[in-house]
Amino acid sequence: ENIKKNYNINKNTLAIVPVKQIEYNSIVLDANQIIYVHQTPLQIKKEACPYRTGTFEEKRQAVMHHTGFKPKVPIPICPYKGIYAFPTHAITNLNVNRYFMSIFIG
Repeated sequence: ENIKKNYNINKNTLAIVPVKQIEYNSIVLDANQIIYVHQTPLQIKKEACPYRTGTFEEKRQAVMHHTGFKPKVPIPICPYKGIYAFPTHAITNLNVNRYFMSIFIG
């Protein structure tokens, strides 16, 4: 297993699955490969957001405000590239998986 310290969410990211292993905390399902990552799924998402269009929490609050969603809030990771995260559980659940969807508008 090749374990990465960090992972950057991109158009090939399909899902980030939480795991409890000594060497890694996430398995990233990519369109082309499976990647083992030391970061937790939440750390991966929080680090992806500031480089795009706001922090994770800012985006989460905006979506809750405009949609009324409270649990399982979808997060626009990079709206300009059509990358959105859809959770399987509330953020407080340790078993939350994040599934990603890329929509390309050309």
